[in-house]
Amino acid sequence: MTISKDHDARPSAAVWSRVERDFYVGSRNGDFIGHIDRLSDGQYQAHDPSARAVASFPDLSSAVAELEAADARRRAESGS
Repeated sequence: MTISKDHDARPSAAVWSRVERDFYVGSRNGDFIGHIDRLSDGQYQAHDPSARAVASFPDLSSAVAELEAADARRRAESGS
């Protein structure tokens, strides 16, 4: 997970921000790629840009990796 205050230095890197306790949002080049909630059982629930649940993961880094990979697939399919 990359949390960056200076996202101009790495324009193609995903930027993750902790909005509040147990709630994270991600973007790449200003485009929203999804959010992650920590559930009461300790799992991390990843949601796509449309707020649809993708899957639950045992740790935050796995949830981040899935949303970043899904974003890369979307970009490849759209030619962005």
